[in-house]
Amino acid sequence: FINANKIHSIDFRIGGVASITGSFAHDPLNTNRILVENNIPLVGFDGLNIVHVDGISVDGEEGTALRLSINATIENPGVTDVQLQNFSFYMAEGETGTILGQIPINVLALQPGTNTVTLNGLLAPLHETDLPVVGKFFSAYLNGQTQLVKLFHDRSFEQNAIPMDLTTSGITMKANLEGIKTNIIRQVDVLNFGIEFDSIDENKVYATGRLSVLFELPSNVHMTFKALTTSINFTMHFNDGPSMSQMILHDLPVEHNQITNELLMSFNKQELIVLNDASFEEFAANLVLTSSVSVTIEGLAAALTNILIGNITLSDIPVHDTLHLVGYNQFNNELLNIDNIDLTGALSSHELALRVKTKIINPSVVNIINGGRLSLDLCEVSSGISLGSVIIDPFYLEPQGSNTILNAEGTFRITDENSAVAQQFVSRMISGIDNNVELRGRLPNNSVGTSIPLLSMAIADLRIHTRVPGLYGERALVREILLKKLSAVQMAGIPLGLVKTLSSRIRLKNPFGTVLTITGMNIRAYFGAAIDESQQVGTVTDNSRITIGAYEEIVTHNIDVKITAKLSTMVSLLPPLLAGTSRLSLSGFINVIIGNQLTLNQLPLTLLNVASIQDGSI
Repeated sequence: FINANKIHSIDFRIGGVASITGSFAHDPLNTNRILVENNIPLVGFDGLNIVHVDGISVDGEEGTALRLSINATIENPGVTDVQLQNFSFYMAEGETGTILGQIPINVLALQPGTNTVTLNGLLAPLHETDLPVVGKFFSAYLNGQTQLVKLFHDRSFEQNAIPMDLTTSGITMKANLEGIKTNIIRQVDVLNFGIEFDSIDENKVYATGRLSVLFELPSNVHMTFKALTTSINFTMHFNDGPSMSQMILHDLPVEHNQITNELLMSFNKQELIVLNDASFEEFAANLVLTSSVSVTIEGLAAALTNILIGNITLSDIPVHDTLHLVGYNQFNNELLNIDNIDLTGALSSHELALRVKTKIINPSVVNIINGGRLSLDLCEVSSGISLGSVIIDPFYLEPQGSNTILNAEGTFRITDENSAVAQQFVSRMISGIDNNVELRGRLPNNSVGTSIPLLSMAIADLRIHTRVPGLYGERALVREILLKKLSAVQMAGIPLGLVKTLSSRIRLKNPFGTVLTITGMNIRAYFGAAIDESQQVGTVTDNSRITIGAYEEIVTHNIDVKITAKLSTMVSLLPPLLAGTSRLSLSGFINVIIGNQLTLNQLPLTLLNVASIQDGSI
């Protein structure tokens, strides 16, 4: 009966006699002993082959198994109402026959026509070795694939089996389970992504980083799970272009927050396979030169997951997301600051060696572990005239939130073309005034200042605006002016205008890592913190040779100050001078030799608010 259909029906033979009681033409009509003999075909369940699974759900856990609900439609092509009861189905994967779980049946009532039923059971394989099949089953379902599922009851071999046992013995239902389309990986965020160019093969790129992934099971799957490891194979696209690069990450340990279902995973020095050089160069240029860059990633992931019944691997999980990354924006808005420029020596009579200390704040989650050799043209910002070069080897950039301190080398050149601008640069520097500069990636010979070809487009258009700090504070050239302690006669003579000269010494400190020699000076001194001609105190003209070693602090020989002040100025100067709180400002020219080779004559010098005290040792 279970397998009977229209072609192979069950035939019943009916034989016997019948009696008919009725009427005809208003008269009774009774007929007895009518011979009845006939064959009647009976259609059964047609092997329960017309079954459609409408959906399944995992409804939590029970004991050591997962509760499973199957909504199905079963066709009964016959005319017989049937109730099958008190037996159980095994649920098996259709291709291999591996048992996935068991579904107990109290009553399965099938009426003629279409029957909608819900079968509740337990998902738990018979053997631990069958867990990979469970993982494959879930993966196919979550990826929208159609797979064959079989429900069957073992054959009964009991000698005293009851009719129900004989009826359900060997009963089997097969149906295609259609998967669902769902995004298990809802969101991918890059917490840190460090790019490292190989020191030998500059076209080989590695990445070190940390990703955050939001991992969510669909609403019809309710079970406790914990991701243990994950593997991802994805490509990156920039600007809807061809595949730019590829990463293959194997068995990454996962930190799984089971409340938010956020997965955190870190990877170290994994190869970032560049698939298209032009696309990668364009991406790098946008990262360096603009404030934002977007990259699309797509690929497949697999996750080793612990659930109640054991560890299963969910495979072929689609990964598709667009990552919006903050760019470096040419390190504008004071993201790059030159903390200090040190002159370390003279390379020739027109060129100085530099040591440049730079601090960079990285605004992006993308950092540079090794960016090769970076050469930048040091230019005066308003004129664009080149003053020298700054070389960072290797260039690197710490992760977001950390300051990157780079100690670079460089040169400062004075040529016929830049002589005026270069001298003004040095003058402002020693006068304690900042210089605005531009660091350019394209060098004066039109070459690009990077050793990494994949960064050529980015560096070629790089123009960083920053400042070179002047020498002030602890790096000021003139630290203090020491005026000879005034005698009683001089103090009495100042209000009368009888004092014509003052003897002084100057405390100097060389802020540079090379010898500095002052060969002449022509300086005017002013009372107060600013240059005010009405407050001029006197002038200094001295052509003595003053040599200061690298980072050395000295006090000069006695230098005479010729008094040119008004009487009122001298009277105003006297009280703070005696109290040790006097301030002077200096303006004029000096002749200086740097590193015993490079000479700058008539270099303008302006120093404001210099401390001035009496010196009893003069």
